[in-house]
Amino acid sequence: MDTNILFTEKYRPKTLKSIILLDRVRKQIGDGLIKQNTLFYSDKPGTGKTSLVKILTEDYTTLYINASKDRGIEVVRNEIEKFLQTKPLIKKKHDIKIVWLEELHNGTKDFYKSLFALIEKYAKSARFIATCNWIKNIPKPLLSRFGLIINFAPQNKDEEEKLFHKIRKRILTISDKYELTWNDEILDIFIKTYFPDIRKIISEIQNFVNSGITSVEDISDLDKTTDFTEIFEMIINPKLNNEIDVFQLIRGKYAGKGNDIFHSLTNDFPEWIRNKNNPAYLSIRPQAYISIADWMNKACNTNDFDTMVIAAIFQCNNFFKNVNK
Repeated sequence: MDTNILFTEKYRPKTLKSIILLDRVRKQIGDGLIKQNTLFYSDKPGTGKTSLVKILTEDYTTLYINASKDRGIEVVRNEIEKFLQTKPLIKKKHDIKIVWLEELHNGTKDFYKSLFALIEKYAKSARFIATCNWIKNIPKPLLSRFGLIINFAPQNKDEEEKLFHKIRKRILTISDKYELTWNDEILDIFIKTYFPDIRKIISEIQNFVNSGITSVEDISDLDKTTDFTEIFEMIINPKLNNEIDVFQLIRGKYAGKGNDIFHSLTNDFPEWIRNKNNPAYLSIRPQAYISIADWMNKACNTNDFDTMVIAAIFQCNNFFKNVNK
């Protein structure tokens, strides 16, 4: 069984029936037809917003816009409106067009303002579907253009418990495929640690599998895949020239662990450097620490921890390269 494929993609749900959703959310989306402008939000990552939109838009001609990267007024004018004006080359099941706005909370003021009129202008021929983590960042006039706004986060204990058991059932199904067994109590602790981040939980399962772990029976077993010494060594490596190695390590072996890596970089890395007993390294440590904190802050704002970890590794490596010259 190929474990090089990211589990988060391998086990990404492809149908409404297979996706893990709160009962309330499933009821709100109904038959899955996109009948009005819709916004899915949650202050927690990995809850299934993107997976759901992929499923919902499969039978529609769809334009994907990542508002964290493409968020200026020129995007609205040159990409979105152009898309809405032209006839699709491939006919889909539904004639109406969909504009998918990912991470809408990261748009600019001009981006938001230019969307107002556009949404109304193409109300008969297009629908806008968006995902976001911080709904407060989105102007109220723009929010009013979305007829359906759905909170993905559990709203009470009953929703939390039901979602917890759905995730638990899915994790056991995946674990069975790799003959990974769990102590029931430890499994509950494991899920609660990352709940409700389904993506993170599945990514951690892959880390167990890739580490050769076949049984998780004790609380200490949960820490067996959190040693990031390999990354520390990469940061101080004066011969680190192959960016592919960094990308493959973070996007592959440590996929979805960006937040944990940052935690280790801010807590374990400084002490690890000190234990090297290298005065030159110690002189660089404050500079590296400031850089790591800066990239960690950016990661929190963009909710893209893996990419920011990669950037932090490259920048910190440059500091140590200069010391080693």
